[in-house]
Amino acid sequence: LDEGLPTASIERVRAADLPARLAADPAILVVDVRDHSEYTEVRLPGSMNRPYWAFRDGPGEVPAGRTLAVICAAGKRSGLAASALAREGRGPIIHVDNGGVQALADLGVEMERG
Repeated sequence: LDEGLPTASIERVRAADLPARLAADPAILVVDVRDHSEYTEVRLPGSMNRPYWAFRDGPGEVPAGRTLAVICAAGKRSGLAASALAREGRGPIIHVDNGGVQALADLGVEMERG
């Protein structure tokens, strides 16, 4: 069904596979869409925070022209934010699902805290 509307592809990556993806492409920006209190507690180094609910006002300071890996705690909020970013023409977008920040911490991935 082609109605002449723009479409965007959103890649899905399991949380457990994200570290290898980031190692292969260090230019990927991780966008953590959990609430700010969750983000300040534990986060991936170099990630930026924009809570998923803030995307109703547009992409904010999320940069255009970069590959974005969108992550939350489990995958639901990141899916909503990934869709919003794709609609705004950001990306390429990687939706991190099947786990999130805590799953990465449990795997021993380096985290920033506090």
